[in-house]
Amino acid sequence: MAKKTLTTIYIVRHGESTQNAGIHKGEKDHEIPLTLKGEDQAKELAKKFRGIHFDVAFSSDYLRAKKTAKLITLENKLSVKTTALIRERTFGNDYFNNREKIRAEMKEIFKKLTDEEKLNYKYTKDMESAKEGAKRLLSLLQEIKAAYMGKTILVVCHGNIMRSLLNILGWCKFDEIPENAIENTGYIKLETKGMNFIITETKGVNKKIGVARLM
Repeated sequence: MAKKTLTTIYIVRHGESTQNAGIHKGEKDHEIPLTLKGEDQAKELAKKFRGIHFDVAFSSDYLRAKKTAKLITLENKLSVKTTALIRERTFGNDYFNNREKIRAEMKEIFKKLTDEEKLNYKYTKDMESAKEGAKRLLSLLQEIKAAYMGKTILVVCHGNIMRSLLNILGWCKFDEIPENAIENTGYIKLETKGMNFIITETKGVNKKIGVARLM
C-alpha cells in the first residue's frame, strides 16, 4: 500500500498591532497596522522558520496580517495570497459601541451555557459566533489540503478564530483558552494525510484550566 502524503500547515497570529498595544488611532479594522514591536516579532519568527520550506503562503486581507506574512516570507520572496475568508471574527456594530456593557452582560450569560452554546452564542444578529469564525478558517484549511497535498503552507490570521479552531478541533474546552491566550506571532502546526487535521505543535498558546473567556 502506498504511503499517504503528509501536508503541513502553520497557522500564525499576526504580530502586535497598534490596537493590541493600546495606541489605536481610529483606523478601520482592516487598516490597523503593526507596531515596530510587531514587525520585530514577525522578523524573529521568520528566523525561527528559516529551515522550513514554505511552498505557499496565505494571509487575511487585513493589514496587520498581510504585513506579518510578508515579513515572514521576505527572505525567500514568496508571494502571499490574501483572502477575506480568514479575517478576524465579526462582532457587530453594537459590540464596539457598547463594549464594556455587552462584555459584562455576556459574562453573566456564559455562566449558564454549555461549551457548545458558548461557541454558538450571538449577542446580536450581526455578531458572528465563535464557531462561525472558526469554520471560515477551517474551510480555507480544507481548500489548502485539497490543493496543496504534500506541501508546507503558511497561514497568517487572527487570534480569535485561531482559539475557536482549537475548540472545534477538540484541542481544548471553550474556557481553557482565555482572551489573548494566543500571543502575537504564536502559532499552531497542523498535519494531515488527507483526512483529519492533527495538532502536532503549538507555540505561544497559553492553555489555562478553569479560566473563563468571552471571545
